[in-house]
Amino acid sequence: MGDYQTSKLKRWGFWNILGEELTSDVSDENIRPYFYPVSLLTRYFPAGSEIYNVELPDKKGVRAVVGMHNGKYTIAIVNSHYSTYDIVLKSDLVSSLTANKYRYKSNVDGSFVGAVDSDGFATPLESNVTLDFTKGLEMTLEGESFVLFTNME
Repeated sequence: MGDYQTSKLKRWGFWNILGEELTSDVSDENIRPYFYPVSLLTRYFPAGSEIYNVELPDKKGVRAVVGMHNGKYTIAIVNSHYSTYDIVLKSDLVSSLTANKYRYKSNVDGSFVGAVDSDGFATPLESNVTLDFTKGLEMTLEGESFVLFTNME
């Protein structure tokens, strides 16, 4: 059995199932923070979703997307910049929505803040949040954070 070039091992991906065996570091097997936004995006923007354009204020690092699939909606907002911004969400597409809210924030040390279940997978921070887009939903979008609202199961 070879060493699989462990001296040249690249630490890419969402976790390393052989962290202890290959790097002598069991913590290398932990889910990496960027797994959470990607897993939520792939789950709540399934194939066949209609994707809608989002007009955003001119805020460095802020991006958003809205998707609709089988009459259900998902809104994802990311702030990749270090600055925290106050934003207002409005919509001509949907007047209101009751949704689950997921929120994840990256820390300088590579750790993250966000709700996970006992297996370490993403879980809503809040459930059944009422979003009124006619008035506008005021929210603070922290630097290096990701927020997702969805009424999909």
